[in-house]
Parts: sequence; structure tokens; C-alpha cells
Amino acid sequence: MRLNFNEKGEFRFGKFNYEKARETAENCVNFRLDNDEEETSCGGERSCYDCAFRRWSVQSFICGFWQISARINGAR
Repeated sequence: MRLNFNEKGEFRFGKFNYEKARETAENCVNFRLDNDEEETSCGGERSCYDCAFRRWSVQSFICGFWQISARINGAR
């Protein structure tokens, strides 16, 4: 899963690779569906794009759990 994110925790596949976002979320134990309907983009399916812990960036999104994990494991 880490291969799907750069060193800053940003998803490498941008804002419109729905298949890769679904695949990544399926393998994520930290996924939580965003409960704000206005914040979802995939109709509430299990997708990183609809995760409560993603934060949109200019090109893609940043995974909040990826950043926490990187800090715990010593990455900067």
C-alpha cells in the first residue's frame, strides 16, 4: 500500500483513478467512510476518495493515517 503514496503521504494516482483508490481502500485497515455526504465523491463506496481521513491536495489527496504511520516509523 505504501507504494501508492509518495514520501509526503500523497496518493500517487491523482484525483480520478477510481479503481486504484478502491483497491487501496480495500487493503486499508484504517479506512473510515466519511459521514459528510457533501465530502464524498464515490457515492459512499469503500474508496480512498471517500475516506474520512483523506485531505485533498492540489493534485490528489493526502492520507492522514499514512502520515501518522510514517512519523511513528521515523520517516520525515
